[in-house]
Amino acid sequence: MSKLLWQPSNQRIAAARLTDFQNRVNDQFSLALSSYDDLWQWSIDQPDQFWDSVCQYLGIEFTQPANKVLQTGAGIRDARWFEGAKLNFAKQLLKRRDNSTAIIFRGENGARRTLSYAELYQQVAQVQSYLKKMNITAGDRVAGYLPNAPEAIIAMLATTA
Repeated sequence: MSKLLWQPSNQRIAAARLTDFQNRVNDQFSLALSSYDDLWQWSIDQPDQFWDSVCQYLGIEFTQPANKVLQTGAGIRDARWFEGAKLNFAKQLLKRRDNSTAIIFRGENGARRTLSYAELYQQVAQVQSYLKKMNITAGDRVAGYLPNAPEAIIAMLATTA
């Protein structure tokens, strides 16, 4: 086996969100998962419970819950995830409105820009307001030729909102 390049300290592992998730899963299902490998194996053995737990942990709010989290078939192409579920994609991505970093952009010319969650929400709201003024409604098609930049994300969120 090759030598590890880096390994987190026990303190860093204890403070990780993955460890927090693992602890919640242990409490919720009366398990004793003690490592990443244990959690990974449980996700393979109990995919319905795993993915439902991930959604709960991340605070994903469905407007209509799934009939079944995972319906397996003969292969991966036959799998059906969260059948019957509905959610507002933009609402999920725009929940936060604080000043922590939402987007870090680095242009081909080396330019760097960041947007906070509050700034992202404000800019999405402005584009959404413009789309409403243009009488764009649900079911309409909106297309854009945009660079790989924050404006593309803002436009996508505004149209899906």
